[in-house]
Amino acid sequence: MPNDFQKHFHAEAMPAMINALDDQVPRVQSHACACLTNFAENASKEIMLPAMQQLSQKLCLLVKDGISMTKENAVTTLGTIVEQVGDDFKPFFNETITFLIGYLSEFCTAEYKQFRGQAIETITIICSAVGIESFRPVANDVVQILLQIQETQLEKRDSQRIYLLGAWQRICLLMKAEFAPYLPRVLPSLLQMAALNPEMGISGQEQLADLTDVLKEVTPAGAGEGEKGMNVVTDEIEEKDVALQMIAVFIEEVPEVCYDYIADLSKMIMTQTTYQANDSIRSTSASALPGLMKAAKRRNVDTTTLHQMAKEYNANLYNAMKEELDTDTLITQVQAFKDVIDEAGTGLMTQDEVSHLAEKSISIVTKSLERINENNNLPNEQEIEDEDDVLDADDLALIKEENSNEYDLQIAAAELMGTLFKTHREFVAPLVQRLRTEIIPACFSSNEQKRFKFALFILDDMVEHLGPSYFSAEDFQFIVQTICGFCNHQSASLRQASAYGIGVIAQNAGEFFQQ
Repeated sequence: MPNDFQKHFHAEAMPAMINALDDQVPRVQSHACACLTNFAENASKEIMLPAMQQLSQKLCLLVKDGISMTKENAVTTLGTIVEQVGDDFKPFFNETITFLIGYLSEFCTAEYKQFRGQAIETITIICSAVGIESFRPVANDVVQILLQIQETQLEKRDSQRIYLLGAWQRICLLMKAEFAPYLPRVLPSLLQMAALNPEMGISGQEQLADLTDVLKEVTPAGAGEGEKGMNVVTDEIEEKDVALQMIAVFIEEVPEVCYDYIADLSKMIMTQTTYQANDSIRSTSASALPGLMKAAKRRNVDTTTLHQMAKEYNANLYNAMKEELDTDTLITQVQAFKDVIDEAGTGLMTQDEVSHLAEKSISIVTKSLERINENNNLPNEQEIEDEDDVLDADDLALIKEENSNEYDLQIAAAELMGTLFKTHREFVAPLVQRLRTEIIPACFSSNEQKRFKFALFILDDMVEHLGPSYFSAEDFQFIVQTICGFCNHQSASLRQASAYGIGVIAQNAGEFFQQ
């Protein structure tokens, strides 16, 4: 549906769709609901709000009296419309939410599983739309009905499971710290879902096996650096991924309570950072580990315990990084590694450990540049005699996207090195020397703006975390002049990096700034 259709024709379309909700044929009612859903997704609040009371009443009536198909469409339509009108739904909230909770409890038989799942989604969408003040009086009622459904031992393929995961995320984001009392009942089921290892078989084999074991059998021999991994998407894997995402939200929003489960959370999350079947799961699990560090700090754990956690997490992330084939996931892993070090603070690593990590960081950048060069050479390697081998526009767009991701990976590596400057100043001299004499000159001789940005990020961090006393006067003068030289560059991102660097020069090296 064109985006401007709603703006120009709502006066004619809205009454027709609303009237169709009263049709005596269930299929017509269902199509009217679907039509309203599509219409509302691109309609403004001003278009939908005048009809809100009428729509709410009619859709609730279809939920009450319609057949299962009509109930499903009606409750989804209601949620979509409320998303558009937001907190202006407050006048209708109490009556609507009481009604929906009642019918969620009433329709418990198997044929209404899909309806119940969609009702769960709509109830929590409505609660999120009106805000915590309106939701608070009914919060316990909503949470209790969700817990009741979750604790009925739902079957593995029950559609309500995935709807519950999304519902818990909305409720947690809405309630924040107020959600803490409910977490002990919610979290165990989520841990079970997140730890699930789906089974799959290979044609001709009689028995099922863990999906990751099956993938090892079908992965081509010799697959490795530069190869793309398999990314399997099934209902069970989607549920596993969403459960991990929900756990990450809980860690972020109610860290103090999550710390009570930190042993189970750490064990489960670290087993997923190398989960071969799905890169989203690897990425989500990696990004959750720094949150556990924050949770521990919020509970004021001692430095020894915090450093033990950091060493365990980073050993896990390091192994994951060694095996990772997906660039986006590798970026997340590098960022997580950086964040864990940052949360742990000074004194985490020895000289050898810092040197080893510095070498790994430079290796990430070097291999990334090699992949970019391979991508850029692809069009020149095609055999023009074979038309099937010629790169088309889609292929070239994909190469451009892959290269962009590679440059993002290099920036993530630069930020990791900057965190080493910040937390292990006494151990980074070999890294600084190599950056200063090899990596940074190569960046500026490349005439590539993306590589200029990488070098500026490194120089900014050198000024901010190491300061002028770390360098000879000549070397620091070069750093200052280089940073200042980009303040008028045509690239906004380079000007921004330069401006930041000038700020830290003024803060940390005033005498050079005056010059």
